[in-house]
Amino acid sequence: DRAPYERRRVLEASFFHYDDMLRAVRGLTPQQLAGFVADTLGGGAYISTYLGGNVDAAVALSFSKAMHAALGSPPPLQQSDVHANTVMLLADEGSCWLVWAVGAKNPTDSNSAVETYWQLGPSEHGLSARLTLLEHLMYEPLFDALRTKQQLGYTVHCCARNTLQMLGFTVTVVSATHLPLEIEGRIGEFLASFLDSLAAMPATEFAKNVEAAVANRLQRDRNLAEEAARYFPEIEARTFVFDRAEREAELMRATSQSELAEWARRALVGDEARRLSVHVHKGGADPAGEALPDGALRFELETEKAKLSTWTQPDEPLPPLAM
Repeated sequence: DRAPYERRRVLEASFFHYDDMLRAVRGLTPQQLAGFVADTLGGGAYISTYLGGNVDAAVALSFSKAMHAALGSPPPLQQSDVHANTVMLLADEGSCWLVWAVGAKNPTDSNSAVETYWQLGPSEHGLSARLTLLEHLMYEPLFDALRTKQQLGYTVHCCARNTLQMLGFTVTVVSATHLPLEIEGRIGEFLASFLDSLAAMPATEFAKNVEAAVANRLQRDRNLAEEAARYFPEIEARTFVFDRAEREAELMRATSQSELAEWARRALVGDEARRLSVHVHKGGADPAGEALPDGALRFELETEKAKLSTWTQPDEPLPPLAM
């Protein structure tokens, strides 16, 4: 888990390291915590509530008011005071490849890990549709090549990412037998082969994959917990797109094979590629002594994160209240 943690540490403008949080709560008394909560709520609150199941809007509103009262009726925050989602940009324009190398948290850990992340742009339905297709098409051949055939390590996967409404894509490998630089090289070799195969894939096979990916995207909720897991992130992120799956499924079907293949090549290995590789070295290894892949630049979080530009999620208007 160290590699994705360090990725988020680089990308999120407001990030509190668990070591710092542990130091902050050490010695904290119940009385101090109660005072902190009272002071925080007294300064105002932005409260998000989701109720699912057999309730109408009037019941939901009544419950929300009751919860607000139970918290001491804190005043509402002004919109300008609500915490904004802000992400560090790997580059202002053009391409880049940054490598952030760290040691394993556990000095006896014999595993190395690489998570390579591509930052692709603010969340929008067309980009999300392409990422869903890319993940669907890459997942199995990636595992087959790097895990089954090359035996790099047990953990091999790819994933579309949404970091505070900035979309990206990751390839992750954990290995007890290969060092980060070697893993990175194998990922590069796989990408070159995969991108060629994506462009050359028979049209009928591509169409079948699109329909399979769409079917996965449109899977019905099996219970209220799954429905809540789909709806509440929209409320929490203040995006309020409750038919996101249907919108993106339509765009997935409208994405041609040539369009996807050309975009993937530009985004992953072309002039648009903005890439962050997190290299986690096994216990006892010196991350600072690692050679870098050709074309990559060493990134030092403590001194260089503050130099990066930022992107902040724009505020979306609240949907109308339906009564």
